[in-house]
Amino acid sequence: MQGYAFLLLLLPAHALETKMAARKVAAVIGYGPGIGHSCAALWSSKGYSVALVSRTASKLETATTQIPNSAAFPCDITDNAALTTTMKSIAAQLGPVDTLLYNAGNGVWKKFNEISVEQLDMAMKTNVYGLLTCAQCCTPAMVDKGGGNIIVTGATASLRGMPFTSAFAAAKGGQKSLAQSMARQLWKDNVHVAYAIIDAAVGDGEGKMHPDSIAREYFHLAEQTSDCWSFQHHIQCKTSDMSLL
Repeated sequence: MQGYAFLLLLLPAHALETKMAARKVAAVIGYGPGIGHSCAALWSSKGYSVALVSRTASKLETATTQIPNSAAFPCDITDNAALTTTMKSIAAQLGPVDTLLYNAGNGVWKKFNEISVEQLDMAMKTNVYGLLTCAQCCTPAMVDKGGGNIIVTGATASLRGMPFTSAFAAAKGGQKSLAQSMARQLWKDNVHVAYAIIDAAVGDGEGKMHPDSIAREYFHLAEQTSDCWSFQHHIQCKTSDMSLL
């Protein structure tokens, strides 16, 4: 390994850049200690360069020490201009995104007569507008390269509204509809858009879905062949009540 490292030092700079550019690129939008971390670690282990996007720079810098071939891109995804700049920076530094993992989300657990327009707008910015911006930035290169993946972390709230999920359900429902519209447009260009409905609490223990298991399901979606693609991928654990199936 030491000899290999020495040879790398002797390579011209453009050769190193070419070596890095040869890696496929995954962007994890909404990196965190759960699904985001598990996805980033899995895609990294599969040979991808991984862009980590979240608001907190210190969290991302720590993550880059734990996940090989990852890079931190701090950004408030509710700021459309900042998110657009960040997506351009990812493409410039790592290369065009091959897999977009949209894991950003937020929740306001109030009845419809208790939420404010500002709270609903923030839910829409996080779940819908951010997805729109990321997809608009990534998909032209995916189409030009002949394929790619967009996998969105959804929720059962996208299928039903409950009294205390008025803002969350509205945003997740909008997110699913946007993803479906994207799929109808992009599948013919070999860009696989999939919406994963997470139908249980995420964590470690009985009745919860381990984030590593969810990441493996996401990678399965990314590896599906185009004759057997999934769009709405409903993921549950064995104790789920299956009421929405």
